[in-house]
Amino acid sequence: MKLKIMTVIGNSMHPTLESGAFVLLCRHAYLTPSSAVLTDSNKYLSRLSVKRLLADKLTLKVGDIVAVNHPKYGHIIKRITQLEYGLASKSTNRRPQKHHITRLRLKGDNHIASTSEAAMGWVEAHHLIGKVIYQLNR
Repeated sequence: MKLKIMTVIGNSMHPTLESGAFVLLCRHAYLTPSSAVLTDSNKYLSRLSVKRLLADKLTLKVGDIVAVNHPKYGHIIKRITQLEYGLASKSTNRRPQKHHITRLRLKGDNHIASTSEAAMGWVEAHHLIGKVIYQLNR
């Protein structure tokens, strides 16, 4: 898991994130839905609890705040409104097919100060910088 700190610039995520706030991003290969990450094959509850905690932090869901390098708008921090999935690999007897996130729809919390969801369009998953896991407002 890689971590990165970014500074919020602008009011598009107000009141959740103020301009000048710092966010801690988790940069990880979490482009699978949480149901594909979790398994109940662990024998020890403590291991399963830790795995669930990490899976929740490292998976993307609608409503999460993420930073992306948008092709038109550059580095932006927005909230996920939709996720599009594709198949990652062919199914085998040993390993079932897993889905991975291919594209995201994003929007700002402050619709007056933010670029519209329609104008941003779908953002390819490879433009994802990270998921916000902690914020520090000024």
